[in-house]
Amino acid sequence: MRQAKFSPRKKVDFQEATDPDLVPEKTETYTPLSNLEVIRQVRNKAGRMGYDISMERYLMNKKRSQFFGTFVLENEEGGISSQIGVCNSYDKTRSAIVALGASVHRCSNLSFSTFKKFRKHTGDVHGDFEDMVENAFGRVEDETQRIRQRYNLLREVDLNDEDAAYLLGRLLYDLQVPVTLVNATKKSLLNDDFVFGNDTWFDFHMHLTDALKESHPRNMVEDHITTEEMLVGEAKARMNGADRQLGNPNAHRMTRVSGRTASMDV
Repeated sequence: MRQAKFSPRKKVDFQEATDPDLVPEKTETYTPLSNLEVIRQVRNKAGRMGYDISMERYLMNKKRSQFFGTFVLENEEGGISSQIGVCNSYDKTRSAIVALGASVHRCSNLSFSTFKKFRKHTGDVHGDFEDMVENAFGRVEDETQRIRQRYNLLREVDLNDEDAAYLLGRLLYDLQVPVTLVNATKKSLLNDDFVFGNDTWFDFHMHLTDALKESHPRNMVEDHITTEEMLVGEAKARMNGADRQLGNPNAHRMTRVSGRTASMDV
């Protein structure tokens, strides 16, 4: 995913996110895309496609050179709404990104599907970014349904202590999630009063996505996509009776599910 280094970020309002003084000058090799244009493109396309936006949230790094925003759509079903995620930068550290995902209403946790489009800040980045946003809105319903199917799969796999330890280890060593975020996930898992519970892999996912709210704007989309892909891949292997079986049959909170077959394409 990236080097395991935690970077500071902060929540910002619309005025700070769209400060025109932050936008760099255009050069022969660099074409800036303002955060204001990014936000307006999403708002305008939502209106033209018949979607209302129920919530907008913005994050920036402390230098205000990197931006991440989410736009939750008013299409809630089963406690989950679609959302559009966008990334932008003024320091040439990353491309402009549009991603599709979902928002869980009870906790405002984020989730992103594998749909992600990106464009470097060169040439006609403005026109290409508009096309990216249009493409994303054209796939909103299909991708949100796909996320619901993934969530249903995770709900079918019971979580035990050995599973949790294994998954935390994969986050830390294989995916290089910053130790601060892995520790936050572990801490909330051990908190019996926490809102998510600790009975299924979906519960683990909710603890994780809550911790990932503290991800750096530069890494937010990739963090969610990569960690969810890992969880779903492991869950599908478990449901399909793969050779590697996590946990101990007698471990705490464990109910064996091997032998069942995942019925959905997630």
